[in-house]
Amino acid sequence: METEEIENDIIELINEWPITQDTKPLYKGSSKTAKNLQDKPNGAEFDSKRTIDYSNEITSNCKRNIEAQVLDSHPKRRKYSGEKESLANTALAKWWRRNQSQCGTEDTAAVKGCHPNTLIKVTSRCTCCSGAFLEKQGDITEAIFHLEMAVKGAPEEKEYKWLLQKLKRILKIKTIQEKGLQRVKPGGEFPSFKQVDRISAQDLTVEEFFHNYECTSTPVIITNVQMTRVPWTLNHVKEIAGNCTVTLKKPVKQSVEWARLENSRTVPVSTYIDQIIDNTLAEPLYLFDWSLPINCPSLAKELTIPKYFAGDFLKRTEEGSLYKDSWPSLFVAPEGITSELHVDAFGSNFWMALFQGKKRWVFFPQSDVPYLYPEYEHSLDPVFAVDLSRPDLTQYPLLQLTTPIECVLEPGDVLFVPAGCPHRVKNLETSVAISSNFVDQSNFTLVNQELKINALMDIRSEELLRQFNNEKFNDQMDMHIQNKVFSEITLDTDCEICWNKIEIKGSKPLYTGCYYRPPDNNIAPIESLNTPLTRLTHSNNLPNLVLTEALEENCLTQIVKEPTRQDNILDLVLTTNPTSIENISVQDGMSDHSIVITDINLKAKTKKQVPRKVYIYKKGNMNGINEQLDKELNNFIQKANTSTIQECWNDFKDILSHAIISNIPTKILSTRWNVPWINREIKTMIRKKQRVYNKAKRTNNEKHWEEFKLLRKTVKTKLEEAHQNYISQLLEVDEEGERKTPVVGKKFWQYVKSKKRDSCGVAPLISNGKLMEDSKGKAEALNHQFVSVFTNENTSSKTKIKWQPIA
Repeated sequence: METEEIENDIIELINEWPITQDTKPLYKGSSKTAKNLQDKPNGAEFDSKRTIDYSNEITSNCKRNIEAQVLDSHPKRRKYSGEKESLANTALAKWWRRNQSQCGTEDTAAVKGCHPNTLIKVTSRCTCCSGAFLEKQGDITEAIFHLEMAVKGAPEEKEYKWLLQKLKRILKIKTIQEKGLQRVKPGGEFPSFKQVDRISAQDLTVEEFFHNYECTSTPVIITNVQMTRVPWTLNHVKEIAGNCTVTLKKPVKQSVEWARLENSRTVPVSTYIDQIIDNTLAEPLYLFDWSLPINCPSLAKELTIPKYFAGDFLKRTEEGSLYKDSWPSLFVAPEGITSELHVDAFGSNFWMALFQGKKRWVFFPQSDVPYLYPEYEHSLDPVFAVDLSRPDLTQYPLLQLTTPIECVLEPGDVLFVPAGCPHRVKNLETSVAISSNFVDQSNFTLVNQELKINALMDIRSEELLRQFNNEKFNDQMDMHIQNKVFSEITLDTDCEICWNKIEIKGSKPLYTGCYYRPPDNNIAPIESLNTPLTRLTHSNNLPNLVLTEALEENCLTQIVKEPTRQDNILDLVLTTNPTSIENISVQDGMSDHSIVITDINLKAKTKKQVPRKVYIYKKGNMNGINEQLDKELNNFIQKANTSTIQECWNDFKDILSHAIISNIPTKILSTRWNVPWINREIKTMIRKKQRVYNKAKRTNNEKHWEEFKLLRKTVKTKLEEAHQNYISQLLEVDEEGERKTPVVGKKFWQYVKSKKRDSCGVAPLISNGKLMEDSKGKAEALNHQFVSVFTNENTSSKTKIKWQPIA
């Protein structure tokens, strides 16, 4: 097809077709209407970053008439596929709206501000525009040619590269389909289903799972896996997550969205579950792929991740990385609802655990994707044209060549789905399930290939790809890994360190680590050490390159005071809670280093203020209290004559309490704002930061993420300034930083008490010049001090009194 001919077609189609992205018109009306644009006030002005909208000049009925007219009378309709023409027109107008400001030729710069038709004329000469047009007309080879020219002319345009990769994928699929049609038999039938293997977790090791199922891309159901301490039912999910809100999904048969599910209404989780239980849902709605770490962390903490998936590479990435906190996700569905055929994103593996109900799964191998008639609309995640509920082999004959697999998932089952496998899921009963995508050695190469394409359009995919390709990234499998509680801290790092987690009943776990620093001047191992330290101490600071700075940033104290090698202290013991170390000694070892032995108090706890109700007496109705007490006085006196002292006290207490409750307002002191330096301004900023964070998570927009990072930095600075000002006021520090007067007030000791993080009891005492550190010594010292304040009286000389009964 000649370039000039394509150009003329593009111009005519854009002018005549009024559909654009987000239902906003590019122009309203046909070519005749476009001619009148010059007659509008300021109508000739045209900003390349905006679109002229005369939406008030034409009704929706007129718009439909124009569309019908274009479809019926287009002069070049016979030249192209009639089925694709409307799609080509729509897509082309959408393409123009998105890219009108990016067609960076000298000609477009010269005509900026001219009549829209003039700009369209120039834009239609761009090779990228020709590529988009030809793609929708079905001429993929020609479209690829034009896009390759566009990429060559503008190598910095990542969108052209992404579109080129998409077309190459479509061309590959079409090539496979053409070859497949040669193998299709007339009157062929849909193949019979194979069944998924079942195996008990007691008979399956991590290594066997990896080699037998992951590496061979074979689905499998693993049974006898304990993932929760209490059964997860609809009522349990409602109890924990009921106050959270969720955007439900609804199935749309002709949808181009993933799994043919589109967003519906947003409701509290409790409302949705009640409607399922009461069977009052007005339409089939699905709680689908709802991230628990992001939306309901308290529910996620109840989970134990099976050992087969506990080595997920996504959990080894940096904080805030793409997909790190996306899973596990929750699925709740009423009976009968279906997620249509789809493939999980970015080449990831997938698993699902079912807690309630039944689900029927249908799979196909990754190699069957071309035979399922994939359609790539606005992403590389395809939707499939075939309807598996009623396979039509007349319209879709390539279905004969597929290898379908099916299974019915039941409560207690964990299903593994290999990367790239198309699958369809129907809920046979009301169901509750969780799932997660994951990455390991079995799909690491595929994931990198997919992320490389996604990175062209998504900055977070680009950052994740950078981490995966870092030579320091740990991409090794641990075949001896065990089940992992979801909330466990990930301490993987590149330095030589071994961590041990000690579970303490009634307290937080204790983490102990042994770290070796190589005997050279390389600072990289210290930088690597700061990664797990930051995660343990919840610090948001960047890694430091000096050991002392790393310790200060993570609130660590070095407690070894004696030499451990010759005259040097080379073996260090670091802790965030030095008062928990009861004893430390240095003894001779087997090498030239001494052994450091420590005794740790494992009962150390963090004291936290619990929410409590307080009375606001200054706003109380004291007259009301007096009146209520006066009314109860006579009844109280009458009862007192026949009651015991304890009964009188209980009556008086009840009367007084009732009067206070009735006349004194109350408020709840929350633990969220229990630090005195957080004022109203900072609270407002923190809430705003949380709202922006939720928005950025929902939209995944780079602009929103930048706004969140700026707010986070501002809030951190404000908190540090407020804290410093509060300390300065407590200590009455002057401008030179010197304390002017001693401070022993109540606020000072409250602050000191709030910093206490242990339960060491009585501090060491000095008695008769000796330091008493053990319990017995401190008890004797306190007893001696207690006795010393009393007088020893001599009672031997006192007259004894004889008691006589009273007559």
